[in-house]
Amino acid sequence: MKISEIVDRKGNALAVLGEGDPLALAVATMEREKIGSVAITGNDGNRIVGLLSQGELIGALARLGSEALSRPAGDFMYRNMLYCRCSDDVALVMDRMTSRKQRHSVVQHADGRVVGIVSLGDLVASLLASARLETDVLRDMARSHICMSSA
Repeated sequence: MKISEIVDRKGNALAVLGEGDPLALAVATMEREKIGSVAITGNDGNRIVGLLSQGELIGALARLGSEALSRPAGDFMYRNMLYCRCSDDVALVMDRMTSRKQRHSVVQHADGRVVGIVSLGDLVASLLASARLETDVLRDMARSHICMSSA
């Protein structure tokens, strides 16, 4: 299964905030959109310079308490983002995410254009669905073979 299948299924809407936007806006956006991360753009508003996920939010609140909510989101984002391509295999991306201990990956089209973010949960769900489908097909084949043998 390819990353493009996940992006197609979940859509390519991408929540984006600026580095200077308050952390409270990131919290509100993640809650409203029911997502686990937002992309953070630089001052030009075009280039993604970091990601802010639930882990960074919790860390910020643990260190600074409610004061963190008024600080810029850029103060808490992580810059060492993982990128993947639409054409990448889901299992390969999952291996990269696991080895780097990152729960999100920025998805790029072949031309380098950002088309979304996938989470580790998205990848696990897609691999589970694929495994279920394979199991169902094998079960149906086995039943078919048994029926044909007993006829």
